[in-house]
Amino acid sequence: MEDRRAAEVADEIASGLGENHVCTILYGHGLRKRAGEEGASPFPLLVIVKNFDRYAVNTLSDIAARWRGKGLEGPYILEDEDIKAMGDSIPEEVLEAIIDYEVLKGKDVLKESLVLDREHLRAQCELALRRYIFTLRWGLIQIGKDERMMPLFMENLRFYTGMAAQLYLRLKGDATSGRSISELIEALKGDMPSAAGLLDSLMEIDIQSSDVDTMVGVSTEVIEKVLQQMLGSIDNMGKLFPG
Repeated sequence: MEDRRAAEVADEIASGLGENHVCTILYGHGLRKRAGEEGASPFPLLVIVKNFDRYAVNTLSDIAARWRGKGLEGPYILEDEDIKAMGDSIPEEVLEAIIDYEVLKGKDVLKESLVLDREHLRAQCELALRRYIFTLRWGLIQIGKDERMMPLFMENLRFYTGMAAQLYLRLKGDATSGRSISELIEALKGDMPSAAGLLDSLMEIDIQSSDVDTMVGVSTEVIEKVLQQMLGSIDNMGKLFPG
C-alpha cells in the first residue's frame, strides 16, 4: 500500500514539474514504513528540481494539499546545484536520505552529484545523535507523568533510537537500507552487549498497559545510557563512511 502511494505521488510530481523535475526520493522512515514497521511516521519525499521558482512552489503545494491526509510528509525541495554544494553542510533531511533512500522517479542525483567531506559528515552524524538526546529529554520533561502522552512519547523514543542506531551502524560501514526500527535496534544490541537489556525493555514494553513509572524509567535509561554510549563509540571510530 505504502509503495503504491509513494509511487503515485512521485508520478504526479514528475508530471507536474515537467522538465524542471530532476528526481523524487523516498527516504528514511518512509522506507521502514513500507517494510512493515508499525507506528512509523508518514512517508517523506525529497524533490530535486533544476530551478526553485514560483511554478515549482505552486505545483508542489497543490500536490501536497491533495496528499497530506493520505500519508505524504513534505515534500522537501532542493535544487540540483544545492546537492553539489553540500560537501560540508548537509540538511537533516538530506543526511537521513543519504543513509537510506530509494529513487522513485528521475536520476540518482545523490549518488551522481553529492561529494561528501567525511570529516564534516561524521560531525553532523554526531550532531544528529546529540539532537535526539536533547529532543527526547525535552519531551520527557514536558509530558511529566501524563498517562495520555506517554504512549506517544514511547513511540517517538523507539523511532529516535532506531534513527540513532541507523546512523551509528552506517558510520561503521554496515548496511542499513530497508531495515525496520526493530531490525536496526536488534543489530545495535549485537554491537553493544552492555545495552542489550535496555534495548530489549524498550522494544518489549507494552505502551498501552504498562504503568507510567516503568515507561519513564526505561525511557530515561535509554536516553542517558544507550545514546551516550553510541556517542562514545563514534568518538573512537576510525572507519568513517567507506567509499
